[in-house]
Amino acid sequence: MVEQRGGYYVLPFEGAQIQEITFSGITRLVFDLPGKNHLDLMGKFRVSNHSANGELLPGSKQTLLFFYDLYTAGISVTEAKADRNGRLYLTFSNTVELVMDGASECWEFLGPGKQKPYQTTSISGGLGYLDF
Repeated sequence: MVEQRGGYYVLPFEGAQIQEITFSGITRLVFDLPGKNHLDLMGKFRVSNHSANGELLPGSKQTLLFFYDLYTAGISVTEAKADRNGRLYLTFSNTVELVMDGASECWEFLGPGKQKPYQTTSISGGLGYLDF
């Protein structure tokens, strides 16, 4: 179902690119995998690279521009993982990192993933736990 690597669970969209970005109270990232798998970000998150750090809120102009830049540049997810406490960690091919680790910073992934396109996977995190 979900692969475990060290103390983390690997989310099934490593290597994928953002195909679509929507907002309806939450930010939804649709990836270029079969089945329109998507990641919903329902709370604030931190982004960082080697030169800057910042916090973004779902639906803000800055958040939409952040993901739009990744989308138009064809940036892929090089690492997608979560820990038992529901913290989400994404690393993109341009070395930008995204982290959701606060009690109100919920997220959910739904889709078949890359390894098993015939099997739907639902994973959610935040509020101190990981559920799949």
